[in-house]
Amino acid sequence: MVTKPSFVLKSGNFLIAGLLLILLAFTAWFKYPEFITTEVSLVTQTPVDSLVAPDGNRGAVLLVPNGTFVRRGAALVAWQDADRTDYGQARKLNQLLSILPAAGLPATELARLLRPIRLAQLGRLQPVYQRLLAASANGTPLSAKLLAASRAQLVQWEQAAVGVASQDGIVQTSYPVRAAAAAIPAGRAVVCLLPRQSIYLALGTISREQYATVRPGQRVLLQMHELGTASLTGSVLEVAPLARHQQHQVVIQLASTNRERLYPSFSGSARIMLHQQSLLAKFLGR
Repeated sequence: MVTKPSFVLKSGNFLIAGLLLILLAFTAWFKYPEFITTEVSLVTQTPVDSLVAPDGNRGAVLLVPNGTFVRRGAALVAWQDADRTDYGQARKLNQLLSILPAAGLPATELARLLRPIRLAQLGRLQPVYQRLLAASANGTPLSAKLLAASRAQLVQWEQAAVGVASQDGIVQTSYPVRAAAAAIPAGRAVVCLLPRQSIYLALGTISREQYATVRPGQRVLLQMHELGTASLTGSVLEVAPLARHQQHQVVIQLASTNRERLYPSFSGSARIMLHQQSLLAKFLGR
């Protein structure tokens, strides 16, 4: 028990040195990525067209499902006017006027065509309906002048109350739109039209010290507040200097996956993956 093993005396220093060499080799071999975290917001490379609420509107009704691809000129939003004219009833009246002849329609047939339209929901278009109803009650033929005036009033209302697409794109709502919505602030963007091949970019800022470590092509992990815990991927596109506070703008290009879930002005955080650094270099402060 009191006799020391000879191999400890002979090889102890070699064993300790070997363990240290193995430990150093492991710390030099094992590498992990370093990250820089920055707050970002989303934009698109291609122009985005937005429909904003006009002055004095009482609400809005979305006429196409969110995420639908539409062509230029398609009706997107019906702005509710002060008289709360219902777009569906106005559309029925418009369809009726488009098929009415200037003469030769029996009064009973005109009354039958007018019956499905609800006068109480026509708002400021009620006079158009009432003129047609009076003609059916009197049994008088519809004059070309009456039809032209009625159609002109409908067109005037539609130009003021219906927002249409100015370009082809995918419909994305940026404001809660319901059939009985409360007043939407004037000038507030309600619907956005995204080009089908739009490429999303995330813009953030990094410090002057971080600028030396960020390079185009570096992998980026992003989390948008609006998407909860879902993560997005991208890569650094470029880094540009900003005039204020000696900061630099980092431009991140998002991968093409999950584009239908994104929207310009989404915000969140981005983790930029820097070079792989070994534990040994980290310990030595390099």
